[in-house]
Amino acid sequence: MVEKTRLTIEQLKAGGSAVVKKFEAAINPATYSLATEACFTDENKLLKEQAEKLELPALVLDGTGVVPMGDGDPLTVPQQLNKLRDVITTPDGDTYRSRPVVRVSWGPLQFEGRVKKVSVTYTLFAPTGVPLRATVKLEFIGPDTPPVGEGRATVAVEHAQLRKQLQVSADTLPQICFNAYADPARNQSVARDNALTSIRNLPPNQTLVMA
Repeated sequence: MVEKTRLTIEQLKAGGSAVVKKFEAAINPATYSLATEACFTDENKLLKEQAEKLELPALVLDGTGVVPMGDGDPLTVPQQLNKLRDVITTPDGDTYRSRPVVRVSWGPLQFEGRVKKVSVTYTLFAPTGVPLRATVKLEFIGPDTPPVGEGRATVAVEHAQLRKQLQVSADTLPQICFNAYADPARNQSVARDNALTSIRNLPPNQTLVMA
């Protein structure tokens, strides 16, 4: 008998692959979609590849007691929703980031990014008005890919096993750190790692390695 795997959403520690907290779906989604988009110039030249997007259109949360939730006491729909929101929207010990990096895993699906939108539709209620079932729509956006062009600083960022390159419009290291990690305070350590003498007015096409 094939063991059932459940969709999991894990919050990752800033700048690493360690799992901070996790949400596990009691009911796997019926569908999900992945999308990418490219931007072109008027001359039909590739300008930029937009970040990959993941959409879970209907993640069902059940509080009727019919659906087994594994170990621990059953959670109500509001409790499940609070747990989900805590994982995808509340960064652990990091006041700079409004949205933490999460990893969505289910079978071959392995997606890392940040949640962009959360919509909740309540579909079943107890006589007291307490919600017993809800459908959550989640939209995630992955890391940016580098736009084509010159005069911008290129940042090589290694996060977990995912390596991405960001090409940002600002030419100051604090802004680059904010775009890459949502943490401008990391500019000093990045400057040391790259033997930079200044955190401002970086040369065009400067490549920075950020751990």
